Amino acid sequence: MQNYKFVPNSITVPAGTEVIWVNMDSVGHTVTFDSLGIDESVSGGGQYSHVFDKPGTYNYRCAIHPSMIGILVVT
Repeated sequence: MQNYKFVPNSITVPAGTEVIWVNMDSVGHTVTFDSLGIDESVSGGGQYSHVFDKPGTYNYRCAIHPSMIGILVVT
């Protein structure tokens, strides 16, 4: 997360991969996957990680800043 964007905003990973979001901004963001019931707050300078085991295409967003959106593809 940098400059109010997920960078990169689209990634593809194999199942079983731990994905780590690092907030490079000074303000808080969230990593919110509505379809997975994930809504994690990430303070400025903080990070959040999650292991994705199930293949699929998952849209995620920041619940605080609606223009921040991303796509995670798990193969």
